Amino acid sequence: LGRVPEGDFAHADPDTARAALAPLAAALGTDVDTAAARLLDAGTDQVKSVVDDLVREYRLDTDTAVLVGGGGGAASVTPHLAARTDMTGRIAQHNEVISPIGVALALVREQVERIVPGATQEQILAVRAEAERAVVEQGAAADGVEVEVTVDPQTNVVRAIATGATELRTQDRAHRADDAERLRLAATSLKTDPSKVHVLAGTPAHTVYGTEVHRRFRPVRHPVRVVDADGVVRHHAPDARVEATTVGAAPEV
Repeated sequence: LGRVPEGDFAHADPDTARAALAPLAAALGTDVDTAAARLLDAGTDQVKSVVDDLVREYRLDTDTAVLVGGGGGAASVTPHLAARTDMTGRIAQHNEVISPIGVALALVREQVERIVPGATQEQILAVRAEAERAVVEQGAAADGVEVEVTVDPQTNVVRAIATGATELRTQDRAHRADDAERLRLAATSLKTDPSKVHVLAGTPAHTVYGTEVHRRFRPVRHPVRVVDADGVVRHHAPDARVEATTVGAAPEV
């Protein structure tokens, strides 16, 4: 079917693949392409079930959600699943080694111990923050870090153990997307031309982009995307109004 890109770990010779599927196609009374599609349908049914559950549970917008494949055989699953679900799909960089890397790096753990006689609440929180900061610097997603703090009154030891999972995305932590790159990524997510996308608000960490969608005999929609400094779309809304304000003035908005 040509779904696996040439050079991918899961790519095979098309003629050999067709010859292998010819007996199956004959047994099913159909052509090779249809047999291949039905075979991939059966192979992706369980994955599709999980994706459907995630979309429903987290109320994801399938127009903006992206299927990212990882693992040596990802290209034999992700492109076909994306075609079945009408979602965007892509293969993670170095996907063929992502499984062993994931086993080694999925869980980040750091332990910090400090001897603090008569530790105060502020000192305990400082040790906790140090442990949390350490795992985030190692690549753990900040919003998923858990910290366990224990205080031994006999030895005056304050111990903080932080654990967290690394994000399933590769990134250069020194790289920051420039204005043009963030605009392009927002336009791609909004499925429109960059010239029709406008900056509605922003902070040093996030930029809010929006556009207008004109529909015949229906109100104009204003879809919005929030893009972070790395160029990742962190939030989306199909129709929103954006107001820029400060924390102090927020109650007045």
